[in-house]
Amino acid sequence: VLLITLVLLAIQTTLNITGAKVMGRVAQFGVGVEILGTLGIALILAIHGFHHGLGFLFSTQGATHASTNVYGVGFGGSWLSAALIAVLAPVYIFYGFESCGDIAEETKDAGRKIPKAMRWALIWGGVGSLILTAALLLAMPKHDPVATTFKGGGVPAILAQLSSGMQDFLLLLIIFAFFSCGSAVQGAGSRLAFSFGRDGALPGSGWLSKVHSKFLTPVNALITGALVSVLFVLLVYYQPKHNVDLGFITYPANTTALYSLVSFGVSGIYLSFLLAVIASIIARTRGWVPEGAFKLGKWGWTVCIIAAAYLGLMLLNVVVPSGLSSGRALFNLDWITLLVMVIIAVVGGLYFVFARPDRKVGKHVHDTLEPTGAERA
Repeated sequence: VLLITLVLLAIQTTLNITGAKVMGRVAQFGVGVEILGTLGIALILAIHGFHHGLGFLFSTQGATHASTNVYGVGFGGSWLSAALIAVLAPVYIFYGFESCGDIAEETKDAGRKIPKAMRWALIWGGVGSLILTAALLLAMPKHDPVATTFKGGGVPAILAQLSSGMQDFLLLLIIFAFFSCGSAVQGAGSRLAFSFGRDGALPGSGWLSKVHSKFLTPVNALITGALVSVLFVLLVYYQPKHNVDLGFITYPANTTALYSLVSFGVSGIYLSFLLAVIASIIARTRGWVPEGAFKLGKWGWTVCIIAAAYLGLMLLNVVVPSGLSSGRALFNLDWITLLVMVIIAVVGGLYFVFARPDRKVGKHVHDTLEPTGAERA
């Protein structure tokens, strides 16, 4: 699996280096495959026959008690506690929609097309995920559905009810969808590193902000992202056989460091979303007026405040330490997620104090290619 991962990463990096047009085609095809896979799996399962009625979607199936919860975690018999875990599903679904913004400089009429792309990504992502998730739940085995599905490895246990040929076909769709998503995220991440580098906000900014003379892509930023990914992949080799106590923090046994990284990934991106919203609120209080074709007008303040409240509550829901025996242990390893965030914040704070990248960023606060309201008038 490690070898295949590295090979796929090499292919994705090569495709990204060759140019935005090539990656655009891969992404377009990938989106088509993903839609086909999402709705196709739901339709195939429906034709094969659901084992439960719609009422099954609104039942707890014993998940609120540790004795009847297949993961062995308890919610004290409270459906609300379980709901706080379930509500995190959108956190993992509405993820990556901002990637199109990272390549805005390579998009024609970006001021109009990027906000539209973000909206459609959220709408179709939400609708598709709702349909697919509902179909998978309704197709769970008839007898002891939750435990049977859990023992069979989750979704594979549900798809195992289909013919082997159909399983292989769906697997290929899923593999390419993941490959396409990974390629798109890598492309977006490199543009993010490039833009920060161009503004002098990162260590080695001059090197990261270089654009290849032939391919016209930020090759250095792409290679850096690929190498960091390789280092992260190697975290799979760290898996303690016993609990590791680090002061008041306990790292659980039989948990790979890569799993911990994935757990941090979503909380980390939500933290960055929250910081961006807070920055916009501070800017508005100082008289900042948004530029570009897309504006919220009088709804700007309302949307910012609601967004800050939502992001703050969801971030707390993800990172609040609650012990390894709680429901949050399914995705948040006690203090680990919060600890990583604190470490990154401290390192970032120290870099800010000593390097003062904000002084360099201040020289690039307005894009001359994006006319202001006065210029348009």
